[in-house]
Amino acid sequence: MKKWAYYLMAAGCCILLSLFMTSCEENCDCVQPEEEANEYHLFYPGAGTGVTRDTVLIYSTLTGQVVDTIWYEHYLYDMEFTSDGTLMVLFGDNFRGGNLIWVEDYITHDTLADFEPPEFSRIELNFQNTELLVTAPDTLLVLAFPSLEEIFAANLSYVKAGFLPGTRRLYYTKSDIDSIFEIDYSNTDSAAHKAVYLNHPFISGGRKPVDVRIDYANGKIILNCVTRYDYSQIQIRDAFDFSFISEAYGYSLYFNCSGIRPGTDEIYFISTAFGTAPDVTLSRVDIFNSSMNIMTPFMDYNDIIINDRFVPNEIAFTPDGRQIYLLLGTGFTPASVLGFQGNSKKIVQLLKPHQAGAPFIRINPRIVN
Repeated sequence: MKKWAYYLMAAGCCILLSLFMTSCEENCDCVQPEEEANEYHLFYPGAGTGVTRDTVLIYSTLTGQVVDTIWYEHYLYDMEFTSDGTLMVLFGDNFRGGNLIWVEDYITHDTLADFEPPEFSRIELNFQNTELLVTAPDTLLVLAFPSLEEIFAANLSYVKAGFLPGTRRLYYTKSDIDSIFEIDYSNTDSAAHKAVYLNHPFISGGRKPVDVRIDYANGKIILNCVTRYDYSQIQIRDAFDFSFISEAYGYSLYFNCSGIRPGTDEIYFISTAFGTAPDVTLSRVDIFNSSMNIMTPFMDYNDIIINDRFVPNEIAFTPDGRQIYLLLGTGFTPASVLGFQGNSKKIVQLLKPHQAGAPFIRINPRIVN
């Protein structure tokens, strides 16, 4: 056969192969594999023994194995990491019937500063990692970070509070008042207050906010409000002037906004049945997309086949948003942690610590590998 015939046959084969691959790509219904996940450290605190009052197990999010253990002489109630993962702020007891907040170096575990809050508190770092908010039953405190020196204090009873975008702005809500309040403490001697009524004029029924999340990336406030009809209404407002943007209704009654998945507009909500023998059919995780204003079901007990009861009570995300972890359990038994891929929901880990149930889980944003 002449040389030109070979070239002609080869060209024909290439054309046919190209047509076949194009057709396959257009009609393929397969799931594309997710990118290889980064490795982070997941913190699981639980009760210790003897002089050790709290034992923190550190898991690799890549392998699911325990890579380190930290022992504390405090019961831990809460903790947060700085955005680079080099420091952590912890909240626990102080052995004298009171409480203690302290800043710790993540690598050396040296204590850099400590502070005794007046009562049992909730802690939150601001977006810039320069201030720490301490919310106690009768007091709001803002402390400099990491020195923990007091900057601002306000006498407010039983509120939920957090930082707003911008400079020295706080919000707070009360479960019995259908409003959100702002405190501008840029002048700490004369802080400015304002309130915004949450009832949208086209909707009937009270709006009692039970939890709030701030979407710093998009400048939005996400309010989880419980109506007088005992269902959740999700309300989105501008984080700078509190103006109304949109709202949607949940599939259930959510008692918190569990978290915003990094790199997305997805806010995750958990509805859970508690008790020694909870009804798992009432437990579910739903997603609200704040840009599309759509609430969609994400996961319930029918989606997960594991021996543990599907009773989620907290959610954590890896900073790249690729993996999601659910803390399962009722607090009466060791709590398992279910890890799965964010897009496909494929289970990648089921962590089963042999110690008392954790009050929370946290993921250090520092990449290990």
